[in-house]
This record gives sequence, structure tokens and C-alpha cells, in this order.
Amino acid sequence: MFRRVTAVIGMVITVMLISGCTPTGDSFAASLAERVIIGIGDDITPPFPKPEDAERLAAEAISDPRLPHLEAPVDYDIDVIGWEGHSGDADGAKIEIRVDVFVHNSSARSIGGASYAEGKSIRCWELTVFGFHDHDSLKTREFSCPADAVALTPIPEPLPSLPDDVDARLLATLEGATIGTVDALVRDEFEYDFYSVTSAEHEGELIVALGIPSELECVLAVRHADNSTEILRGWQKVLLQPGEGGCDPSLYITPITTH
Repeated sequence: MFRRVTAVIGMVITVMLISGCTPTGDSFAASLAERVIIGIGDDITPPFPKPEDAERLAAEAISDPRLPHLEAPVDYDIDVIGWEGHSGDADGAKIEIRVDVFVHNSSARSIGGASYAEGKSIRCWELTVFGFHDHDSLKTREFSCPADAVALTPIPEPLPSLPDDVDARLLATLEGATIGTVDALVRDEFEYDFYSVTSAEHEGELIVALGIPSELECVLAVRHADNSTEILRGWQKVLLQPGEGGCDPSLYITPITTH
């Protein structure tokens, strides 16, 4: 009896190796949808996140989602069906995403490879993103997909950025400037409200910092005691985060080396 049972088990294993296991159709498609939303959640909540409006996060979510790698042909439709808020607010930015998965029936392509049964799944999630959290920056809630929900196209406003000629313009403001006038000179040259301007004197040097806090951008201009000038940039993003020093002359005067 032991030999006969062993033989039967051996035959079953052999058949499984030849034909491959067949994942259940609809439930397997549903698991793929969940893998897609997990990947999207990871992508829109990187380390040291910066606050962003929901529309921009929605655009990022569907721009290049990571899809599970399978030998079987699978069709994915990933749509944004709603968004609201800002990740810098207490309630966070909310994005509603619908993931439609269709797995085609396919046979194993090699010995031991998997076969796939046809299956489909449509699932919807609300992702809430908190832009000031290094941890727990994402809350996920699944909900029943509304029958009348339509795919929306998020088109966020262009992000503020430093101009291409920022170095030359910033250095020009240091010519003849004093600690009492340099801030106003820089403000006149870079007039948008999204800029931050901070200056300081140190050991005969004049330092001015120009930043865009929302984008963690920062450039420093230094006029040394001998009147030579220098542009400094490339700061670690963590140093520009809220709660750190930010875009400030202290980046040059008392540099932090512990991060």
C-alpha cells in the first residue's frame, strides 16, 4: 500500500511539473490588481516625501506603474477616477484608482512553467498620501467601484523651478550689495512668491541663499572677503526638509556632515 500511494504521489508531482500549476482565474486576477496598487503606493510615497497636491500625485500614480512580470498575457487598465486635497494638509491628498485586470488563458511554455486560467477583476482603492511623514505616509482603503465612474486625466500645473540662468543672476545681485540690501536685490530679481531668500555675513563674506521650499531646491551665492564669488548647490534633500535647516546660509557657514 505504501508503495502504491508513493507511486500515485510521484505521478501527480510529475504531471504538475510538466503542465505547471494553473492559478485560479478571477482570484488570481484580483491578486494582480492588488500587486499593482501596492507598487503605485510605494512609488508615490518615496523616502523624505515633499507635500504635493492630489492632482500631481494622481498623474504620478498612473504615469508608469509597475506591473507584475508574468509569462502569461495580461491586460491592465489603470485609471484615476477622482482626487482631492493636498498631502501637506492634515487630511492628506486622496486619490481614487481603478485597476482592471484581464488574464488570458495560456499554457505553460516550459516544463515546470505555470499555466494560467482566464480571469478578470476590477477593483478600486482610495490612496491617502501624507507629505510630511517619513513613515506611515500612505493609507489605503478599498471600496466598491462605482458603476458610473469615468477615467479622468490629471493635468497638474507645472512645478516651480530655478531658471537656467540662476547662477549669473544671483551673482549679479552680490555686486555692491551689503547685508542690508542684498535680500531686496534678490527679491527684485526673483520675484515669484514661491522663492525663499535668506542672507548672512560671516568673517567678511556675504552669503545669500535662494530656494524653492516646496521643491527642495536651493542654491547659494557667496562673495568672499577678497571679492571673488562662488555658487554652491547640490545639497542633500534631507537637509532642505521641513524641520531641518532648510535653504539657508548655514549650509555653508556651519555645514552638517552627519546625514
